[in-house]
Amino acid sequence: MKIFCRLFVLVLGVSAAAEPADEWYVLLNGADRLGYLHASTEEADGRITSHQTMKLAVGRAGATIEISVESSFVETADGAPVEARSVLNMGGTPLTGHAVFTDSAIQYTVRQGGGAPSTVNKPLPEPGWLPPAALERYVAKRLEAGDQEISVRTMDIAGGPQVVTMTMRVAGEEDVEVYGRTVPAVVWDAEVSMMPGVAMREYVGHDGRRLKTTVELMPGLSLTVLLADRDLALSPLTPTEMIASTLVTPDRPIERPRALRRARYEMRSIDGRPVRLPDLSSQRIVGWGEGSVTIEVDLDRDPLVAAPVPGAALRAASPMLDHSDPDVERLGQRWAAAAIDTDGDGAVGDAETAEALRAGVHAFIRKKDLSVGFASAGDVARTAQGDCTEHAVLLAAVLRGAGMPARCVSGLVYADQFAGHAGVFGYHMWTQAFLDPDGAGPRPEQWTDLDATLPGVAYDATHITLGVTDLNEGVMGNDMAALLPVLGNLQIQVLEAAHGAPPPRPGGGDPAAP
Repeated sequence: MKIFCRLFVLVLGVSAAAEPADEWYVLLNGADRLGYLHASTEEADGRITSHQTMKLAVGRAGATIEISVESSFVETADGAPVEARSVLNMGGTPLTGHAVFTDSAIQYTVRQGGGAPSTVNKPLPEPGWLPPAALERYVAKRLEAGDQEISVRTMDIAGGPQVVTMTMRVAGEEDVEVYGRTVPAVVWDAEVSMMPGVAMREYVGHDGRRLKTTVELMPGLSLTVLLADRDLALSPLTPTEMIASTLVTPDRPIERPRALRRARYEMRSIDGRPVRLPDLSSQRIVGWGEGSVTIEVDLDRDPLVAAPVPGAALRAASPMLDHSDPDVERLGQRWAAAAIDTDGDGAVGDAETAEALRAGVHAFIRKKDLSVGFASAGDVARTAQGDCTEHAVLLAAVLRGAGMPARCVSGLVYADQFAGHAGVFGYHMWTQAFLDPDGAGPRPEQWTDLDATLPGVAYDATHITLGVTDLNEGVMGNDMAALLPVLGNLQIQVLEAAHGAPPPRPGGGDPAAP
């Protein structure tokens, strides 16, 4: 459930983009106190530095994940960006980012823990976006002028950096409880470009002070950012359990899920919103309805056309998928050397190497638990600990190290038992490699799914893909935000489920094992 960690960061990073000079906020989900947000501003030598610190904790099937984001943005007095820094820690090794703004580009350097830094030149955004202090001044002027709608562009430094657009529209007036007293506020409905379909509501005092923000992340999960004093903000936490509210129980159980080769599902949103899923080599959309989509997952389908060949970026090392890390490189070489010729053609193909890497990752991660937030491949190579996310990133890294394009997939998978619940789909992550599914043969190269959390079988037809991410610039950004409309908002009907024996794979094992 690391998806929630990144989504919290996205939401809070945008909602606190224009805070006043020094404010504390408490983060709530109902009566649960999740954490705090502190925003401050300082001026010196003609420059303004906006600081933001956010810390929160969420529960995951009895484990607690602690998340923190620290950022600073330096700009000139007239609003020209100078530099920005961020430190994102999602329970693993911190990911740091440093952006330096020049006349022609953004020099952006990212680093995961003690790994080597990676620097790229990113193009400057289109003019018109505002850094934090300039954004605060602009919004204050618009409020003073009595505008009923305000649209602004600002930058999410922790996510890239990337420019996002926030649009606010007056929805009325309402009293808000702050510091134990009632304060009148103007209510704004807000939309953020990176989070389509997510309802945000801002409560702003008549002096322009932000009093409260509410965000409906998913049915049953409403995040509230409430103005507080320092003592209240730093008071003991009561983390919300996240997993149970996101599990999806289908209309009927699936027998022997790990041996399922073909399935057809109807995915329907609870609130009637459109359900948008990707159309991939193993997953095809076969029907649309009002607020629903029907998909077919077939592991033995011959692709109709060749998929576009990925570019060099999907073979590159990145902070999260650093295959040049000595520990990752050593493991990848050892596992690749264990690949065997399974089709008898006298050569080891990419498909056979990919399976050897998948089996190697599965056996290597010995402590399989939910206590890790979001670790890089290098971290996993040194700790041998984690859940589906850690399996996915390590596998993607060693696949790239072996010269195969790779990316990570977020979606759902069926489990007979999970977190005390029986027969449910839970949110999951796995890996895709671009290769010939047969290892050698007439079928064109395609994205092939590989799940390193499974023993003895690489994949099954209970996997439902919701989105993909290359993880090239750190922990997920827009690709994760696009999943918000479906989290906790899905019903699944199993229309067809067909079993079959998977082809033999190195390492053996029971393909029907959970």
